[in-house]
Amino acid sequence: MLSFLLIVAGCALLYLGAEWLVTGATEIAGRFNIPRAIAGLTLVALGTSAPELFVNVLAASRGQTDFAMSNVAGSNLANICLGFGICTLVATINIPWRVFRIDLAFLLLTSLVIVVALQMHPVHVLPFRITFLLTAMLAVYFVTLLGRSHDVDEVPSSDVRPRLLPGIAHLTVGSALLYLGAEIVLKMSQQFAESLGVPSPIIGLTLVAAGTSIPDITASIVASRKNENDIAVGNILGSNISNIAFVLNGTLVTAGTSLSTSYLGSVDFLAVLGFSGVIVLGALWRTRLSPVVGCGLIGLYFVFMIWRVAEVV
Repeated sequence: MLSFLLIVAGCALLYLGAEWLVTGATEIAGRFNIPRAIAGLTLVALGTSAPELFVNVLAASRGQTDFAMSNVAGSNLANICLGFGICTLVATINIPWRVFRIDLAFLLLTSLVIVVALQMHPVHVLPFRITFLLTAMLAVYFVTLLGRSHDVDEVPSSDVRPRLLPGIAHLTVGSALLYLGAEIVLKMSQQFAESLGVPSPIIGLTLVAAGTSIPDITASIVASRKNENDIAVGNILGSNISNIAFVLNGTLVTAGTSLSTSYLGSVDFLAVLGFSGVIVLGALWRTRLSPVVGCGLIGLYFVFMIWRVAEVV
């Protein structure tokens, strides 16, 4: 029970750390008159992916690659199913193809690359060389973001600019909280898994993944309640792309070698690809995600997780 409570506390620190990191980064961007859209598309995206990144880098540095892989797959599943699912219950969610076609394409492509790479290897290993492809995809996606933002973005015209020192302080404290939260989550999840007799990748896929997805899901829920549809949708799509092209890529670089997983671990990424395909088809077909679709996504998420846990327990 204590391990579970400490995991929850660690996830809270990850959330607070991400909030402070984003705040600090935004203040520094404002101090140097960096356009708001550029700051949002880069610094805020980094902030919401920071919990997954810190947890995975620590896991990879300690050889827990299966745990790291499960955390990314679980986070993406939670973002798609719980994020979109809950948002449809609090507001009208539209995914206009014209606006999000590039994001939807990268959402599928990044997942497809991982699934194909895992299936091509007989023992389900993600080869280190794929980091070059992921880096190239992340660079291309970033360039498209810059190209799409320059028409609507403006440099803040106010003469009053944020002070630099508070921004640096927020950035530093946020990074420290993220590291501390990642340490607690990683250690306690392993103890919790051992106490239950459950493999640690299952904890990474479920409890830890859900915890590190809190910033992404919360941000989208708040945005949808404020009728900021594009922010709610773009946050989830961008977070899932970052989790693979940035977080999983960073995990590979930290490990310095291929990442190994189990057959069921590769099934997790197949599920990510499948649910991503559902969102893409939904955007092509009707654009609007109804509450019925949202409830279906939430239900399928729990069905998959129950099946996944039952397979190894």
